[in-house]
Amino acid sequence: MEGTNIGMEANELVTKTPKENSNVEILKELLLSNIDFNSFKEAEDENMILYNECLMFKEILKLYSLLNDEYINHFTSNGDSITFYVNMKTIYLAECVPTNVINIVLNNNVSVENNEYCFEKQPVIFYSNNKSYDGFLNTDGLITKTTKKVK
Repeated sequence: MEGTNIGMEANELVTKTPKENSNVEILKELLLSNIDFNSFKEAEDENMILYNECLMFKEILKLYSLLNDEYINHFTSNGDSITFYVNMKTIYLAECVPTNVINIVLNNNVSVENNEYCFEKQPVIFYSNNKSYDGFLNTDGLITKTTKKVK
C-alpha cells in the first residue's frame, strides 16, 4: 500500500509540473506500470508462501502416515484445527462431535470378567444428544472409543 501512495503523490507532481518537451501521459503510464509491477510481485510472493506451506503440509502428512491407530490434531497456519485418524498407513479425516459434559472415571482400572485392565488413556463417560457413552480421553482433549491396554 505504501508504494501506491508514493506513486499517487508522484503522479500528482508530474501532472502539476511537467518538464518541457516531456510527455505527461508517458510518465503517468510508467508510474502506473510500476504500481502494477509491485502488486504483481506481492501476489507472486504470497503464492510462493502458500506453495511452500502446501509442500510442508504434504511432508507432515507423510510423517503422520507412519503412525498407527492414532488421532492427531493438526493446526493450520490460520489457526483452524483439523483432526485426523491414522491407521495402517491410511489417513482419515475424523468427524468430531462436540460434547458439553464429560465425567472422568476416577479408577483407571476397569474390571472385565473378574480381570482388571489398565488403559493408556483416561476412561471417561461423555454425553451427546442426551445419551451417555464410554470413551477414553487423550492428551489432545479428544475422546476415542478404544485405547490400548497397559496391563
